[in-house]
Amino acid sequence: MEGLLKEGLSLIVPTVVGIIGYFLKRTIAKADECEKQIEYIKENYATQASVERLEKNIKEESTKFQNEIREKLDDVSSDLKDVQINYIHKNDFFKEMAKIDNKIERILDLIIERGK
Repeated sequence: MEGLLKEGLSLIVPTVVGIIGYFLKRTIAKADECEKQIEYIKENYATQASVERLEKNIKEESTKFQNEIREKLDDVSSDLKDVQINYIHKNDFFKEMAKIDNKIERILDLIIERGK
């Protein structure tokens, strides 16, 4: 009986050690894979804090940009009003020039008639 027990143990112990070794190796391989994935995530993904800082910076820059645009539009609007008040339209200018030309021609005609 004792010999049978020794034979059984000699078969069971290496088998159990082999099974434990297999699962241990598999567990270590999965842990290594998880570590690689964690490193990849650390290198390629942003933290919530950095995203929040970025969002805050974008909002601040957007607000500054909108304010600058409003100021520029106000300046353009003011300049446009000045142009509308102080300048005449091209067609109106040509009409007035035609009137002046007609008056000058009439004056020349009067001068020529008096000189005859």
